[in-house]
Formats: sequence, C-alpha cells, structure tokens
Amino acid sequence: MKKFMMAGLSVIMTGTFVFAPFVSMAQTDNMANVLAGLTQQIRVLQEIVSSLQARFAALGRSSMAQVGAGVIGVAESHATSSPDTTFVINDTTTSTFRLGAANPSRFYTQSFKAPMDGKLKQARFFVAAPQNGNPTKPITVSVHTTLTGSAITTETIIPALPVSKLMDIPTDVVVNFANPVTLQKDSTYYVRFSVAAPYDSKHYYRLLVGSRDPYKDGTFYYANGQKLAVYDMIMSVVIGSSVVTGGELKISPVQGLDKTVVAGSRNVLLAGFGVTVGNEPAVISKISLIPSVPLPSPSTVTNLSLYKTSGELIAGPFDIQNGILSFTDQFKLPIGTSTILVKGDVSAGTPSGTILGFGTNPSTDWHAKGEIYGVSIIASPNGIVSSVPMTVVHTGGWAVSLAPSAPPEKWVVAGSVNVPVNVLRFTATAEDFALTDMRLQLKGPATGADIAKISLWNGATKIAEKVPSFVNGVEDFTFQISGVNSFIIPKDSFKEMTIRIDVPGIDATLSGTAGRAVIIDFDGNGTPLGKNKAVGLSSANATHSSTLADTSSSGIRYFRSLPTVERVALPVTALTSGNQVLYKFKVTANPAYDVALHKFTFSVATTGITRMSAYPANITLWNTTENRRVGASGQVSDDIAKATYGSAGEYIRTIYADSTDLPSGQCTGAACWDIVPAGSVRTYELRANITTDGSGDSVSTKLLGDWNSISMGKASIVDVLGSQFIWSDFSANATTTHSINTADWMNGYKVPGLLSTGLDSSTLSN
Repeated sequence: MKKFMMAGLSVIMTGTFVFAPFVSMAQTDNMANVLAGLTQQIRVLQEIVSSLQARFAALGRSSMAQVGAGVIGVAESHATSSPDTTFVINDTTTSTFRLGAANPSRFYTQSFKAPMDGKLKQARFFVAAPQNGNPTKPITVSVHTTLTGSAITTETIIPALPVSKLMDIPTDVVVNFANPVTLQKDSTYYVRFSVAAPYDSKHYYRLLVGSRDPYKDGTFYYANGQKLAVYDMIMSVVIGSSVVTGGELKISPVQGLDKTVVAGSRNVLLAGFGVTVGNEPAVISKISLIPSVPLPSPSTVTNLSLYKTSGELIAGPFDIQNGILSFTDQFKLPIGTSTILVKGDVSAGTPSGTILGFGTNPSTDWHAKGEIYGVSIIASPNGIVSSVPMTVVHTGGWAVSLAPSAPPEKWVVAGSVNVPVNVLRFTATAEDFALTDMRLQLKGPATGADIAKISLWNGATKIAEKVPSFVNGVEDFTFQISGVNSFIIPKDSFKEMTIRIDVPGIDATLSGTAGRAVIIDFDGNGTPLGKNKAVGLSSANATHSSTLADTSSSGIRYFRSLPTVERVALPVTALTSGNQVLYKFKVTANPAYDVALHKFTFSVATTGITRMSAYPANITLWNTTENRRVGASGQVSDDIAKATYGSAGEYIRTIYADSTDLPSGQCTGAACWDIVPAGSVRTYELRANITTDGSGDSVSTKLLGDWNSISMGKASIVDVLGSQFIWSDFSANATTTHSINTADWMNGYKVPGLLSTGLDSSTLSN
C-alpha cells in the first residue's frame, strides 16, 4: 500500500506497482550490450514516470470518495468544501476491454449507484493504444437509467494517446457532459463506452479497468514481451453538488383558466401560478399577492387559499389585509414544475364587470429556502407576474338540445335491453352546473307499458334507473349534486346524457305492443316551473333551464321478431340466353319468433336487350333452401314497352307470394306468405327467361326497400300505401290467429340490412 500527500488531501491508493528486474550485466557479452540495455530501460522508466505524473495530477484535481467496491478513499472530505465530488464506479477486477477491436470487445458498460442527489457533470477513465496501434475514432460515452434503455446524456471524445513501440501507455481521459443530467441518490445508472463500426484489429483502444493482479490481462509489456509494470486504473464520475449553486425557483402565470366568475361563488378558482423548482426541493414560507385591479371593497374576495392541482390544500385561508394577500403557511414543492391555484369566495354583491386578478414580484414577494441545505432561494423573475384576469358576472345558465350523436330510428326485437333511444346534449355558461331535476316526455301513442325499465347514462356510468310510469306522458328524475349519481355540466363546454330502455316482451301475458314507436325527449315546453333545474357549483344558485322547447328524437320501434335481409353473390355472372338467376338474397329470422314474407319488389335495368324473352318472360322467385317457388311476377305483360318504370328508367317487377308451391296453411285465399322459422335462414333467387344476341348486353337487378315509416296493419292496407317489401312478425298469434288480414304486417322501412334504396345490385353481362 502506498500513501501520497497531495494538495492537503490524504489519498490512500490501493493497488500494486510491480517492476520486473532489469537485465543482468553478467548475462552480457560486452559493454555495448549493457549500455544498450540500460538505454532502453531508461526510456521505459521515463515513459512510466510521465504516465504516473499525469495520473497523480488527475487524482489531485478533486476529492475522491469510495463507492461500493471502489478502490480509492478520501480522508475528511465534506460536501460543502468543493463544488464537485468524484466517485469511483469500477471494481478491482483486472480487465482490458478492446474498444473498437474486430474481436472480441466493442463496448463496455459499468453500473454504479448514485451516492447523492446532484448533476452528473463528468466521467473519467483510462485508455491506452496497443503497441504500434494508433486509434483515431471517437469514443462515445453515454449514460443510461437501465442496462438496455436509451441514453439520457451522451458525449464523444477522441483521446490524444502517446504511441509507443515499447509498451502500452495509459492515458487519463476526461469527458465533460454539455447537458448534465440529474442523478437521484441510491438510484442505479449505467455508463457505456463504445466505438462505432467498422472495427479494426490493430488500431483500437484498450479500456483499462482496475488492475490488481500482474498476471492477468491488462498488464503492459515491453516490446520483447517482458512484463514490466501493472497500474491500478480506476473509472470515476464527477457529480456536482447542489450546495454551491443553491436552489432555483421560477414563477409564471398559468394560462387557459376561466375568464369569468359568478358573483356569490364559493371556493372558486381565481388565479394560478406555475412554480419551477430546481436543484433541490423548495420550502415556501410566505407568498404575497396584490390585486391587479383595485377591488370595490375589502370583502369582495375572502377566504383565499392555495391548492395543488390534486385538490390538496397547502395554505390558507387568508383575507386581504391593507391591500395585500399574504400566505404564511409553510409548504414544500418538489424539484420540477408544479401548479398552485388560488381559490376564494366572491361576494354576491360584487358588481358585474369587476375584474379579479393578482400580481406578485417573485424576487421580493416569495420567501423560500432549499430543503436539503437550508440556503435561501431568490425567486425569479425580478418583476411583476400577473395572473389571468377574470370578469365577475351575475348570471349563468344551462340549456339542452338533441346531441349530434342521437341515434336514428331503429327497429328492435321485443325483450331487448339497454336500447339507446336518445342522446341529450347539455351546455352551461359562466359556471359549472350540477343537474338536480329533469323531466322527460314520452310521445304517444306509447305509454309506460311500452318501457320495462329506463336508465340514464353519463358516458359508461349509469346515473339513474327506474321502472317508469310516464303518467300523462311525463317522468321526473332527480340527481345528486356530487358523486357517481351526479351529472355535472361543465362551464363553456358540454356533457351528453344517453337515455336507454328495456323493451317489454310481446305475448298474451306481457305488456308489449308490436310495431309501437317509443320516443322519449327532454320536456322543455309546457313543463311546470321547477321540473328542469340545476345548481351552479360556484354560486350555489339554483337555475332553471333556458330551453323552453322539447327535443325531437327518432326513438325506436319494437316487434315480436325481425327479418334481416342480405344480398348474396350470383353463382354465374355471364349473360346468356335462357333461364337465368337475376338476383340472389337471404333472409334471417330473429331467434325471438318466426317471420312471414308476403311481397318483394325488384328493380331491373338493362342495356342492349329489347325484351326479356318471348311473351311472357316467366319471372319467378324461388326459395332455394326448400326448393320451391314463392311467387311469379305480377306484371300484366312482360313486354318492356308495357312495363312499370322507375325514376331512372329501370322497370319494376313486383312479386307476391302465391299458392303455387306454398302450403294452404300459409295462405288466406290466394294471398300467401313464405315463412322463415325463428333463428333460421332462407335463400331466395329471382329467375327469368332472357334472350340476348351475345354481345354488349347486361341486366342489373336489386331488391328494393321502403322510404317511409307507417303503422302495422292488414297486408292489403300496407300494400296500398306503396310498400315494396311486406313482412309480418306473427304478433297477432299472441291473442288470435295470424292471417293476411291481421294487423301485424309491416313494410321494410327499417328492416335490418334493407336500406330505403334497396340492397346492392347484381349484374349479368356479356
């Protein structure tokens, strides 16, 4: 063990300095050989001395402290005696890493645990050029918080290395980080040393890591291979202490706050300041604020307090005294940027238009010190920082409208639950409002029997639920001002409420009515005073809605069952003469009950064809699932010149289910219906005889839907209203026997899958 005294520091160095014996004179044949040997050893000693001087000079630049398995200790060092403290980060294992070599090492990572909070300013390490090597590529030194994570700071350096043919000469490399990063005490960090490709088997760097054993890699050799000396090389980092620079405190106004406040508001937000703390946590003992504009009276704003954005009270309440608002409760802010909010009560008698705001000079009005070292902090800037001014108003309000997301009319099956029927949009001005009372209106002929349950939703949160009565067509709801069952309307923004219902079943013992439209809206007009009310959360004033008209939504319509219609691709699309499949589709019955199909209407557009065939065209509709004909075209003549045409020049083909193949139980006289059993699928094909000359002809066909909403009725009544698709849900069977004359037939207006413009077209062409 060697002990050196340098610059008033007692530095204890552990490690080994081993010198191989010089060449013996007895082994030489003449004096010339002896002199040559002595000359060579003098040159070696000169290089060793030069290297050690550089090493000792580096060690003397700063104090050293032991970390983990580090090998250098310091006697009587103190954190406040030097702005920088150096910490050893490598252990005593002897190693040489070949940075940039073709084989085997290309980068090296050393971990260390930060012994204190501070700024990482510098890294130090030793490298050497191999004998006759001259590396010139930069070494990248990067710092990471995880072994494989991204760098938090990076520097590069090209060391100036002496080149020797006799030995490897270690050089102390110092890397200063242009962007020092903050280290947290007891956290682990990783320093990585690397050289970018391409790699070189001769001109690389030897990165030296703590040599203790002269017989391991990392020793340095003479040109003749004789071991000469082993150095104890250490890696270290320099951490800047926060004591020297002191804490930092910077104040700025918070932008984007409300611009108005309602007179009479309690504990309302009046101002906000951003506080940036640097180097060490800050302890705030006093903050003084002055109203930016003289107040009408000292009692205009009272009970003023400071809060964190989390809602934690950190100072107050205090009142303005002699024109100055002083907070003298002590609180702490962490390193980083925090927001503190000023809240207070605004007198109900404050004149409308009064400006509320606060200013402060951080350098004189903020009293703070560092939490760790207790040194006073002078806040910045040295000048007035003013909060965003707010204007006092005396009226706030709220309104209701139909939300853009309100659903269009939808047909659903009886027994469905949580069906959305409406979405209401609520807006507020001047302050946030908590809805306390609301009345909804059920439009006739629906009654409370058409709604098994109603629920109100704020997004995914259910805020109310009941089995409604809708006496006289209205239902009232009440809400809490806070909590999960509250509905808060944000100031100068909006909140949407979704209305959902459970639909009753349809049967002899159930209350549902097939085909009934259920439309529920906000009841604005004709509502007795007090039925639509909200409380201002700042003013605590109860305010009625300014909306004096009902909303107008589309609602839902429910049935015992529903068909779903879907186009099916044609098996063959080539147009040839003969009997062809013009169109193919399928109908699926809801599992709730069977579905009856009575009327189908098709649009047929042609090019290049003068007639479908010789008279008649023999257009028929087939149920291919059960391989039977459903019906034939209802045209008097299949001559195109005498056909019924649509608005685009296409001709229209109507087919009614007939008794040709359908059993008698599916007919009332000559009027029949095809049945799709509950949960089943039936596939249909429209077929016709076609004559074509084989070139440039096409036939484009589609199944048509309906564009208007009607009431359920007899098939003949539904037909005379111009319906193009007629079906039944067999709801009459709940109380009587279904027939073509029972009032349970409907058109295709909102049949799932069937648009008012019809299904997509299918085309045959040649």
